[in-house]
Amino acid sequence: MFKVCTDPRDDLKDTLYANLKDLLTEIVNQEEAAMRKAYEERKSERTLLIDYLERFGYYSTATKMIRNIFRYMHNYWIPQKVKDNGSGIRDVYEMSLVIWREKCYGKQQTKLLEALFDLITAERDGKIQDKSIIVKMRDAYISIGVQETQPVLFYKKDFEEPFIANTRKYYTTESNEFLQGHSVSEYMKLAETRLAEEESLSKSYLHENTTEPLVRALEDVLITQHNQKMQDEFPSMLREDRNEDMKRFFSLLRRIPNGLNFSSETMEAFLASISLDLIVKHVSVKQVPPPKVSIDLIGDVIIMHQKYTAVVSHCFENNSLFLNAIDKGFRKSINDENKTKIGKATGPEMIVYYCDHILKGGAKLSEAEFDSQVDTIMKLFTYLDNKDLFYSMFQKLLAQRLLDKKSKDNLERSFIAKLKETVGDVEVNKLQVMFNDIRLSEEKSEGFKEFCKNHSSKIPFETSVMVLNNYDWPSLSEMTVSLSPQFNQATEVFAEYYLKIQGSNRVLKWQPSMATCVLTHVDDKGQKRELTMTAVQASIMILIYENDKLKFDEIRNALAVPDGEKTLLKFTIGPLLVGRSKTPLLEVVGDPGKKEIEDEDVITWVPLRSKERRVAFQKGTFVEAKPDEDIRARLPLYDAALVRVMKARHTATIQELFGESSTHLIKRFKPDQKVMRKRLEYLIDKGYMRYDPDDRKKLNYLA
Repeated sequence: MFKVCTDPRDDLKDTLYANLKDLLTEIVNQEEAAMRKAYEERKSERTLLIDYLERFGYYSTATKMIRNIFRYMHNYWIPQKVKDNGSGIRDVYEMSLVIWREKCYGKQQTKLLEALFDLITAERDGKIQDKSIIVKMRDAYISIGVQETQPVLFYKKDFEEPFIANTRKYYTTESNEFLQGHSVSEYMKLAETRLAEEESLSKSYLHENTTEPLVRALEDVLITQHNQKMQDEFPSMLREDRNEDMKRFFSLLRRIPNGLNFSSETMEAFLASISLDLIVKHVSVKQVPPPKVSIDLIGDVIIMHQKYTAVVSHCFENNSLFLNAIDKGFRKSINDENKTKIGKATGPEMIVYYCDHILKGGAKLSEAEFDSQVDTIMKLFTYLDNKDLFYSMFQKLLAQRLLDKKSKDNLERSFIAKLKETVGDVEVNKLQVMFNDIRLSEEKSEGFKEFCKNHSSKIPFETSVMVLNNYDWPSLSEMTVSLSPQFNQATEVFAEYYLKIQGSNRVLKWQPSMATCVLTHVDDKGQKRELTMTAVQASIMILIYENDKLKFDEIRNALAVPDGEKTLLKFTIGPLLVGRSKTPLLEVVGDPGKKEIEDEDVITWVPLRSKERRVAFQKGTFVEAKPDEDIRARLPLYDAALVRVMKARHTATIQELFGESSTHLIKRFKPDQKVMRKRLEYLIDKGYMRYDPDDRKKLNYLA
């Protein structure tokens, strides 16, 4: 053998190579015949696979040894022949594999594949199988793929593609049959389990390149083909708080292209519906003032928002599609003014009423709970189309808290810091000015006390006055009123003090309806109690005590309340009445339990019955939303935006002007195109801009 291999004559080597090829062909033919005969006798697919692998194993081992015998020829003659493209000459071992592939595998290909599929199917059906057979068959497929540019291509064509087709067929049948007798919830568990099992099988026993196409096929069969059934069940999962099902739903649907798009839209519609239903349920309650309804309503909206935010975090891994669904769903409901209005209050004002409640400490929240609530409030705030209504109402209620000394400094500062993070400095700076005014007023109060000590006219009661900047504070005065004469001395002395420290360039404008008064009540037994009420309520009590009883109109005339504001005066008296208060001071003559006052009613005082040393009475009125005023306040903002854009562009079409102006205004409120058109005509009349003489659709800026 060595002599032939080393002989320089090529014809001897050709003969030797041909004889080896014939010998191997004969051996393989014998092996295939013996294997076919054994299968016909036993008819066992598993035995066929084992027999095939054993014979192939012996054969490949033997041919590797033969290659070693032919090593010299293998190292020199064969490479040269391959280089010269000589007569199909190849490596001895590769030649042996090609012969096996053609003479044995090719004849048993269909039976081997069916036997292998039967083995895998039995494994899928829960029957324990020897999975090492799968590994050996995988390696055998790759081994005999020597004719391909890459051996794995033969494995892919002859095994992987039929295997994936078989897998599709198996799971299409299983999934369809399973859904006929089981719920979608149970089906998702099955799909999740099957995907995990098949992926594990592929990674452990098949070629690494098989995993991806296998998983894609499974996702198509188990998820895409039953996507609609799972989508139809999704609203029920949301409604019934089936978190584990939703987690599994997300895990499955995220695997397929655009699998989550429709479900996120479903969640958006679901949240818009249930949040709007919640709002409508609260606002439909009759004879409850807007602040009370708003506190209950927004509290429930916050709970709902936090609940579904937690669902998105726990079940949907904070996926951006579902986070956007929460935003869009709540934005739709909270801006639906046709269904969510309480009196004149809409979404922005309702949120502010709730803010007022928690900032007064009414909710009794821990620090962590307060922070969590404020974070959610900030989210609700960002949903508002008309943020300017929020700013306006928040400023009014902050003013009321500061003046009534019901402001919790730590809570206010924490809230304003969060608001600043959300909207920036511009609006928040106005609120911070109000805190500065209160601080400066307290400093002036100390100076006023010193002034009173040396003043010739002694004020018979302790007086504290807050001086506020008219430009930075909202108008809270709901009622025009003159307090009883007992208050005049204090106002006159303070006016004198203020003139002394500020000079005549400042004008004081008193706001009596915003004042608070503490009365000392002494009963028949000499026991003292402090009664806290508004200065207007105190003036009413003084009038009635002095006169024993008075008609409502007599009280109104004595306090100089205009006829158009008498309803506000009735609200102010309400908390003092027997029918409205636990510790009443007044009653209607002839009808002691009456809750609503009429113009002709006569009011008298009743003895105070309370064991408490300090009694506080409600104001009887609340800061009411005034959308008409707020809309009028928008007009200068429209003007400023239109002029700013034209000043920068000099020339623009009407469409361009409105589009760019809207981007400026949307940060505060949703612009109205009709109003913008009217403001444009107003600015043209004022000479800020004009229509282009050659094109009425264009505008030119006039400096």
